[in-house]
Amino acid sequence: MLSNFRIGNGSTRSQGITEFFRGTASPANRSEISNFNRFTTLAMANTAIFRHQFRKKGRNFAASAGFNINNTDGEADQNSSNVFYNIRPGVDSTFLLNQSNSTLSHRNEIRSSLLFIEPLSRKFYWEMFYNFSYNQAEVEREVYDVRSGEADVRNDNLSRYYTSGVLYNRVGSTVRYSFKGLNIGLGLGVQQLGLNGEFSGARNRPVSGSVDQRYTDWIPNLSVSYNLKNNRYLSVYYNKMVNAPAITQLQPIVDNSNPLYIVEGNPDLMPQVGHNASVNFNYFNPVNFLNMYISVSYRASESQIVYAQQVDDRLVTRSRPVNVSGGDAKTTYMNIGFPVIKTKFTLNLGGNGAISKNPNFINDVENLARSGITDSRHGPISRRPRYSAFTPAPTGASAARPIRSTPARTSPPAPERIPPKPT
Repeated sequence: MLSNFRIGNGSTRSQGITEFFRGTASPANRSEISNFNRFTTLAMANTAIFRHQFRKKGRNFAASAGFNINNTDGEADQNSSNVFYNIRPGVDSTFLLNQSNSTLSHRNEIRSSLLFIEPLSRKFYWEMFYNFSYNQAEVEREVYDVRSGEADVRNDNLSRYYTSGVLYNRVGSTVRYSFKGLNIGLGLGVQQLGLNGEFSGARNRPVSGSVDQRYTDWIPNLSVSYNLKNNRYLSVYYNKMVNAPAITQLQPIVDNSNPLYIVEGNPDLMPQVGHNASVNFNYFNPVNFLNMYISVSYRASESQIVYAQQVDDRLVTRSRPVNVSGGDAKTTYMNIGFPVIKTKFTLNLGGNGAISKNPNFINDVENLARSGITDSRHGPISRRPRYSAFTPAPTGASAARPIRSTPARTSPPAPERIPPKPT
């Protein structure tokens, strides 16, 4: 059994000036921000593992259980001066923000796993598994408007009390074949995610909204690895991923610490669904210490979570996580290493490339963002002294070149061009 905990107490201060322009020399707005945060944290992780080998060769059983705690108690002072120029010809507008807030966040997680392996023959194995977790969160956020010479006034629009739970269950089995350097695993599981939550303006007040949803998916996976002999290995992997939204994304809390970029949660989010595939090659020569690794991977998204944006005439952005369909990413990586001076200096050269395509919504118009790194090189040199342990001394450089991104609209489109909003 393993257990560890961490207690923290700290503070942060952030100050900054932000200006936005409309393609002219004169700014459209200007924001001066001064925020101060104080917080205490308590984190604890506990894990227990049990393994058992039966008399029958190859038959094994394993079980694990864990309990995690992550609590935060924080207070913040938010001050900013925001000027919006030429709201109407020759007319400016100023908005002053002076608020204090306290946020109490308690998060607990219970998880467990079971695994049983049964040899069917000298070449075939049957694995059965079960995974469980439950993540519970309770967040109480109180926001007050600070007025000089007067008592602070509670801001009911920004204050929230929220409870949520994410239940995860997965059960399945895998058949594995292993013979003469060839290993093949083919598995299928069924996974269920349960999302539930309630929020209100304050503790013990009537519920303002609730979520209670269940999602069931079949989860296939495939793994193939082959020993090509002479220290050469080839592997192929495929799996389907279904991931629940983050607790912070589900919380219906408005973060206005930057008045020009306001972020709020979305309790109606659905899980992310995607497919991952990769091909890998590895080589090592024990005579001259030459090593090589090549990897190519592809990810396709059925549903992913992105932050949709609404930009108003004052260039104030409101961002909210939503589910969108589509998007993919292609990545490649290669690394080769060899000794420059045997047992003393080793040179590693590597490069990677990535191209991604992801949809997003800006002012209810779908924008397709294409981005990537098409050239990234690094060459760390490792020195191995004759009488001491291996000590790396990385040196090198990297470079990145963006592809392109579909231009985003920052003004509301004509009504007839607005596609259906994402859910």
